[in-house]
Amino acid sequence: MDVLAPLQLARVKGLLSAETASSVLGADLHEVARSFENFRAQGWLEATPRGWRLTPAGRKFTLGLMEEERAALDAGALRGLYQEFCSINLELKATMVAWQVRADGTLNDHADKVYDGAIVNRLCQVHDRADPVIRRLEQAVPRLAHYRKRLSHALDRIRAGEANFVARPIIDSYHTVWFELHEDLIAVSGLTRAAEAQAGRAQ
Repeated sequence: MDVLAPLQLARVKGLLSAETASSVLGADLHEVARSFENFRAQGWLEATPRGWRLTPAGRKFTLGLMEEERAALDAGALRGLYQEFCSINLELKATMVAWQVRADGTLNDHADKVYDGAIVNRLCQVHDRADPVIRRLEQAVPRLAHYRKRLSHALDRIRAGEANFVARPIIDSYHTVWFELHEDLIAVSGLTRAAEAQAGRAQ
């Protein structure tokens, strides 16, 4: 199994189980478990009661791998794709705010199904705009392919009536996966979250 993919997944998630890594990356669970034990032996990962996480040495090693990956990419093409993503990200952020807070400033208690349905339709429109951009991103950086699949899966669950898959943080909700993709794009582009937040491009 590729070394960067699971380590970067642990970086964007903060805490990562072998089961989640196996599901997200489409890798055999036993292979992932063996890799994680090897990463622990190398000093890159440590086990906690809530899952695996990067050590300081693991974070440094992962960032080094990201630099190597970035050096092999078309920087100009990636920059253009990231700018397209950031434009759509503004729409996604506004949609998620509308999901949480109604126009009059009151919290959305999700009792109004017509309102929620309108927001879901809006999210579907954002997804339709984002999907071809993310497809081109995964062509530019094949390691990112799992994000497009996970976003589509979350949207399928939302369309099936599972509202938790809009923004619930502890599952692979649309917002959770989008946030992780954004984190990955910031890293692969050689940027920092602090700088992107200051520029108004980070959530």
